[in-house]
Amino acid sequence: MSYLVVPLIVVRLVGWKPSDIGWKFRGTSHHWKYYAILFVIAVPFVVVASMTTEFQNRYPLFEVFRGQEDVWPDLRVWWIFYVLQFVAVETFFRGFLVLGLAKRFGQMSILIATIPYLMIHFTKPPVEALAAIVGGIVMGFLAYRTKSVWWGVALHVSVAALMDFLSLGHKGFIW
Repeated sequence: MSYLVVPLIVVRLVGWKPSDIGWKFRGTSHHWKYYAILFVIAVPFVVVASMTTEFQNRYPLFEVFRGQEDVWPDLRVWWIFYVLQFVAVETFFRGFLVLGLAKRFGQMSILIATIPYLMIHFTKPPVEALAAIVGGIVMGFLAYRTKSVWWGVALHVSVAALMDFLSLGHKGFIW
């Protein structure tokens, strides 16, 4: 949660508004289509990745065991916190770093933010780390243009949910 708390403290200390780090909805309703296109592009890659042992061993991050009694209530609670984690990640990388550094570095803030974003993916499957480069740049560009993180949060949550549910399905927990 430090990805969320630190930016909000800094925003308060330097006199910015939350909208300065992408916490705004006004004027963003027409941006959904760009993120929907990205999701459609991501789906086949996520489907293929979800079939690999590497991704099935990694996801979902919430551990589900055979014979476990009704897992769905626990999974719902897990997902509340998982979604908050994506709010924090998008706030930090696309809001605080991209939008916050844009005042000083312009579009270069996108590349600056992509480097640490890639680094947090080093412990994940290599294909996901490589995808983080593309995702960091593309979602950074969209945040830079739209000045909002919320559609990025929605995309990130959607891709993660798809991966989790496909992985659960391949493991025999859903179908």
